[in-house]
Amino acid sequence: MPARTSDQSLVDAATDAIRDRIIDLSLPPSTAINTKDLALQLKLSRTPVREALNRLASEGLIRIEANHGVFVHPLDVDEINQLMEANRVAERLSGFYCNFNDPGLVADVVEMQARSRRDAFTTPACGMSASARASRARRTTTTSSISIAACSTTRGGSPT
Repeated sequence: MPARTSDQSLVDAATDAIRDRIIDLSLPPSTAINTKDLALQLKLSRTPVREALNRLASEGLIRIEANHGVFVHPLDVDEINQLMEANRVAERLSGFYCNFNDPGLVADVVEMQARSRRDAFTTPACGMSASARASRARRTTTTSSISIAACSTTRGGSPT
């Protein structure tokens, strides 16, 4: 489980850890989730794990079936296509509003790419798996897109 910050609750930490496992396919789609085993793996009691699962159910990442158990949401090709399209639109919008005359832009992009590569391909002391490193790299890419958008200006020159 990732290290918690002092203000992050056990439920938040469990939610993040389980979400990462679903996203990096450590918990494959349509797989039943054994809450007792998951709690042991995360070194938490079952209460924060159950609450995390409730949160993830509200996000649509898992489904809880009464008297049957908890299951990872199956992959749906239409949902995947919608997510990829939304990501493509977000990246195009970031590019459209980017101020290409900003003298620090190239240095910022180079630094973000280096950070992304470093995060994706270095193994930290905690022994993070390749899939977890890939998941972290995806989050870094999202952060990079947000950073570019934050320092962008509109085509008219006014800040966004």
